[in-house]
Amino acid sequence: NPKASEPLQSFFIVRCIRFATVRCIAVCFLSRSFHALEAGIQYIRARSKINEVILSGGDPLMLDNGTLAALLGTLHKLPRVRILRLHTRIPCVWPERLTSDLVHLLSSFQPLYLNIHFNHPQEIDSAVIQSCTQLADAGIPLGSQTVLLKGISVDGV
Repeated sequence: NPKASEPLQSFFIVRCIRFATVRCIAVCFLSRSFHALEAGIQYIRARSKINEVILSGGDPLMLDNGTLAALLGTLHKLPRVRILRLHTRIPCVWPERLTSDLVHLLSSFQPLYLNIHFNHPQEIDSAVIQSCTQLADAGIPLGSQTVLLKGISVDGV
């Protein structure tokens, strides 16, 4: 389960802010069911210029392994989608979620990039380091971003 201090994010749809430059789309989650994600997949299929897909907005690693595998498999089979990116907080708020089965599942959909959202360096403990190491050792490139939060990650702003 997620750490008690981490509220579940709401699910909503946004367009990728990099859309105009890299032809990508962010697919955000209205529901955890694969059927509900079909509209997003149809949107991507219908737009020939999309070659990068970002799964975000709500956390894609909150999907069960079967739904996540089906979603990634469907996107991976689209010939013009060259890059899949997952934006997640799971490695820092629920590192136990990154089982060997999940890491193997993710590594089977290369090229796949994982961008981890950290809010503060204090979120990084030994379990987080272990989960990130497991991902990196499986060949999954890791990125990170931090939102500047007054009183949390930035003092005096």
